[in-house]
Amino acid sequence: MKKTHIKIIMLITFILSVIISSVNVFGFVGNFDSSAFKSFPTFKWTIPTKTPRVTRTPSATKTPSTTTSKITTPPTMTPTATPKTTVSPTVIPSPSNTPGGNDLQREASKNPPNALAVSSVPQFIVFGFDDNYSSDGVKAIVELFEKYNNPAGIGKLSTYDGMKIRSTFYNTGKFIDSNDELKTQWANAYNKGFEVGDHTYAHDDGKNFTYKQWSDELTKSEQILKNLLGNSFKSYGFRSPYLSFNQDGLQAVKDYGFEYDCSIPEGDQSDVDGKGCYWPYTLDNGSPCNKYVNKNWNEPLVTGVKGLWEIPAYTFTVPSDNDCSQYGVDSGLRSRMEQASSDFNFDSGKVTGMDWNVFEKYKANPKEYTAILKYSLDLRLNGNRAPMTIGSHSNFYSDSEYSAALEEFITYALKNKDVRIVTAKQLLDWLKNPVVLK
Repeated sequence: MKKTHIKIIMLITFILSVIISSVNVFGFVGNFDSSAFKSFPTFKWTIPTKTPRVTRTPSATKTPSTTTSKITTPPTMTPTATPKTTVSPTVIPSPSNTPGGNDLQREASKNPPNALAVSSVPQFIVFGFDDNYSSDGVKAIVELFEKYNNPAGIGKLSTYDGMKIRSTFYNTGKFIDSNDELKTQWANAYNKGFEVGDHTYAHDDGKNFTYKQWSDELTKSEQILKNLLGNSFKSYGFRSPYLSFNQDGLQAVKDYGFEYDCSIPEGDQSDVDGKGCYWPYTLDNGSPCNKYVNKNWNEPLVTGVKGLWEIPAYTFTVPSDNDCSQYGVDSGLRSRMEQASSDFNFDSGKVTGMDWNVFEKYKANPKEYTAILKYSLDLRLNGNRAPMTIGSHSNFYSDSEYSAALEEFITYALKNKDVRIVTAKQLLDWLKNPVVLK
């Protein structure tokens, strides 16, 4: 190699070393071998940048949903011209005044929850009054319940010891459109701590309703109640008119934010009697009785509604001939009811647990109705103590004879120290956090 070439190479090497030693002036960071260039240096260059964006490995792409969108919050409606009633509801204490979530799953079982002993749990009775179009009827119920307290127990809040007995009113919205006195009575009941639930706006048979039709009914009825009771009001529970429902209806109830339904009858099964009814459950896997009536009578099947509680419409049991005298009625009550309607099951004595069915369909009188309630309660107390729900209609009880019959049952029930007459919401609070009486 010529000397001139060597000199050129040395000059280039010198120039490079100068450049390398001063690269930080330009904001670069040079990392190189420090061996004084015994061999031609290798460089690792890093150019400063802004804070780098974090790149995440993409998860599996979700398939766009093709299902009908569900209501998660009530849609805004233009309020109707309804006179405002100032309401400061009396808070009936519960184990928790915070609405519970709907994520708890409870399988249908004939045993009390959490493996509690039957003798240790309250015998709950829940009156649910439907429609409530009679202001006199609503007033009569409120005045009657105001007179009584639950047994004192040991004063436990969580089992409602010594508290005022209360019921639930499942109101039908259309009835207060132009009835100021009824509005007053509905508000008065709420103000005194009675639960107010939803019974749709129009009271139509919804067996064949679509999801949207159910949603529209709930939206309208809930807005009516908010207009009357205040924007903070919400219904916790729902009962369908005529106990007529379908999968879409109960899904709409859940999506709207209700915590429980009380539309599904329970007890029609041949292997269920008044001593061994199913305790309330969530509808994740459907309903035992609904599956039975779907199979045997082709009623609409509820396949499942995740997290929605079912407080069933339990059947009543009519006293047999051998038991009638003990409950103050003439022998042959089952025969008389069978004559009134041929679908009455004489052998089991079971009827739909609604006062309308007893009075209107099976033509029982108030005294016989009281006997049926007493007998049904005693079966519970001598059985697994599943709650006793009493489907009712307040309009009957503006009549003193019917009111007296109801009062006779209430006083009979409250003589038992383990009985607690509560709202459906109070029962639900206990079911979510069950505790013993003592």
